[in-house]
Amino acid sequence: MPTPREKYASKVYLNFKEIGEREYQTIVRFFETHEEDIHKLTFEEYFELLMAYTDSLFEIGAYSNYINTCDLAIESTIHFNVKIFRGENIYQKLLFRKAASCYHLMRYDEAEHILQELVKINPDHKLAIRFLKKCKVSRIPKIVQRTRAISIALFFFSAVVIGFELIYVETLLSEYLEPVRLSRNIIFGIGMFMLLGGEIWMRHSVESKVDELVDSVRIKKSEHSSESV
Repeated sequence: MPTPREKYASKVYLNFKEIGEREYQTIVRFFETHEEDIHKLTFEEYFELLMAYTDSLFEIGAYSNYINTCDLAIESTIHFNVKIFRGENIYQKLLFRKAASCYHLMRYDEAEHILQELVKINPDHKLAIRFLKKCKVSRIPKIVQRTRAISIALFFFSAVVIGFELIYVETLLSEYLEPVRLSRNIIFGIGMFMLLGGEIWMRHSVESKVDELVDSVRIKKSEHSSESV
């Protein structure tokens, strides 16, 4: 990794600046082709190219490569104490996109852990809070899996009853038509109730847990600020 004092002829950097900011594929190819020379640039130039490369990897959906490169970028921000880059908190941006990459790769546990750490750093990060809730919803609890399975079974059974009603009851057992219709409506209603009830419970549980986390972090930060004063 280059240090701020290292110098190198910046022809590579000038060639990079000729590439459009949204030409993500071109940026990725350029960085990977000239990586050895890029590591010899001054830190400022190197860091700019590294950020452009990581952003481009994310934009083209190369999430595995992004995660690997993101760790290097995070290490650089910490080592050289880079807090703001182009008006953004670069550390928080990298963490958020790393979580998003894990999510796209269906690595939900990792995504959730990263988002929880990000919320602990900044409990006012609204995108991270919403994304954490979405991530938790993606990890369906066993109880909700069961309610969904039972609901599907009840819907299927209700369909079987309807078939039985149409084939046999209406033609041969008409005196039982009303009880059969009532039965299949009750079965269908129970299935719908369990399905909606499980979903509502899950989302309410997720909302409560994340909101509790955010509130606890805010209280701790407020207490720490008071002690510092």
